[in-house]
Amino acid sequence: MVKFESLGLAERLLQMTLNFIFRMVCCAVMIVCHCHGVTDRAIRKVVREGACSLRQVALASRAGRMCGGCRPVVKRLIEEEGALTTASPASTVSPAAVAAS
Repeated sequence: MVKFESLGLAERLLQMTLNFIFRMVCCAVMIVCHCHGVTDRAIRKVVREGACSLRQVALASRAGRMCGGCRPVVKRLIEEEGALTTASPASTVSPAAVAAS
């Protein structure tokens, strides 16, 4: 990485802007459930740990348990993780697993 002292003002501003854009793109976290502050990463983690329905994700992460506005996004995340099933077996994911994320 280039040190800022060796760059002119324009180059420093450009470097700072590129660093900011890189962090935003690579580290972006999307809040899916605003009622409970649940992120897409937390939902993906719950799905990878075994939740395969909206109900199971809601029990494990609380996403979708209040107003329900986030349920379409939660369903899409479940589908993206490849775990959506038509059956709804008992939840195997604990809320403590989500809290650790």
